[in-house]
Amino acid sequence: MYWHLPPNMAKMKDEIEEAAKGCGLDFYPTGFYVVDLDTMNEVCANTGFPTRYSHWRFGMEYERTRKETGYGFSRLYELVINNDPAVAYLLHYNSITQQRMVMAHVFAHVDFFKNNACFRHTDRSMVYTMENHRRLIEKYIDEIGFEEVEQFIDNCLSIEYLIEDTPYIQKQKQEEKKKEKNCKCGSGCKGCKQEKGKSSSEKLPFGLPEYMRDFVDIEALVSGRRSEPEEEKAGLEDRFPKNPERDVLKFLIDNTDGMSQWKKDILSIIREESYYFLPQRQTKIMNEGWATFWHDYMMTEMGLAEPNGLIDYAKTMAGVIGGGGMNPYKLGFLLYHDIKERWDKGRYGKEYEEEKDALKKMDWDTKEGNGFKKMFAVREAYNDVQFIQDFMTDEFIQKMKFFTSKLDHDDSWYKISSRDPQEVRNWFIGQLINGGQPVIEVFDGNFENSKELLLRHVYYGQELDNAYRNRTLARIYSVWGRPVHIATIADGQPIIASYDQGQVQITKW
Repeated sequence: MYWHLPPNMAKMKDEIEEAAKGCGLDFYPTGFYVVDLDTMNEVCANTGFPTRYSHWRFGMEYERTRKETGYGFSRLYELVINNDPAVAYLLHYNSITQQRMVMAHVFAHVDFFKNNACFRHTDRSMVYTMENHRRLIEKYIDEIGFEEVEQFIDNCLSIEYLIEDTPYIQKQKQEEKKKEKNCKCGSGCKGCKQEKGKSSSEKLPFGLPEYMRDFVDIEALVSGRRSEPEEEKAGLEDRFPKNPERDVLKFLIDNTDGMSQWKKDILSIIREESYYFLPQRQTKIMNEGWATFWHDYMMTEMGLAEPNGLIDYAKTMAGVIGGGGMNPYKLGFLLYHDIKERWDKGRYGKEYEEEKDALKKMDWDTKEGNGFKKMFAVREAYNDVQFIQDFMTDEFIQKMKFFTSKLDHDDSWYKISSRDPQEVRNWFIGQLINGGQPVIEVFDGNFENSKELLLRHVYYGQELDNAYRNRTLARIYSVWGRPVHIATIADGQPIIASYDQGQVQITKW
């Protein structure tokens, strides 16, 4: 059940909106609805949208969320939709202090949606697009039959992440080169304020040689694109497509022989919705950290918690940023705090990094006061991979006592494997590339001149899970209609896994 904001909450919303604007946040008009727990669970199962096409996966998600919240294993405070105008839901049983916190959190989210580069191309009327998708799929269910349509949707949802994951961020390297070597601009230019916050002698991730530091293309690193060696190009002039295709879903839509129109429409719907949610997967840490930073700032520094709500707020905030590791609220919140402190005090750049006296570095403060300015610049131009790469400094990692771990097979316990900052950073990046999903691309749509499909797993040191590999092959086979192969690494050896008529065959190459 939905309720519009009662008068006292509407007044509170106006107050918090003015506070958010006073912080420099720039957001779309935002509408709030108060909902009961059952409605919130339903909206959550639909990934935040009031209506979506029917599918058993959404029903399963509803049941999972209902049990977790009902038994107290998790707590939902809000949901917000990236739309213009934005739509946000508040739980009716939240305390007044919690509602204040949530509203401040929502306005910061909407600011991030509006201004971050990853969201530049997203559909800002997705509420209506989702409704159109629902109507079209219901039309096909009436015409084709429920079971056949649902089975096809099952297959498509199993491969929904096989799309192009290239970030929209472009580094302005030419502008950086024009800046004076010792400028005091506070913008973090490469000459005077190396924004990475790491010494120039530090190794680059993924085993890249040191000489590539000034030439590495982060976009290419994240997306998995790379040029083909000459020996690989030889004899492949007739390969289709000419270059590996990351958008596997589009390739299937455009090139599957005999695919009926209803299947093309449904696969196109799955693809369109996957692209809509892609920026949220790319910026989970940044987005939640940004919203958490600003709701905390407004509740404490600007006094929105009010004296009689401080204890309630402190308890709620402790729950939000509790735990460690990949809690995006906590990690993003702490990184933004670190950025603000560093750019307020000038704790970055060549001079700071080359200082060897630990006591001087502890007391370092140039009074630059550019913390907020830098935070807004980062919010606009980064995704999570770049955020971790550039701002999770050695000092931050050591202060947080981060480490990597691995399973000790002798006693079946996970044990610390390394405290080396670069290894820790690489572990975080490895979890974030492509949203933690394997990078798979179409390598040849006419493999062995038989219209079979050859995929390639872009290997970053993490082998494919066998069950995932076989399931993905089976789902793509159900769409492509011919044998499907994937070139990958298994047990340290290059293999091709082939799927045909329910059977998986492994060959070495």
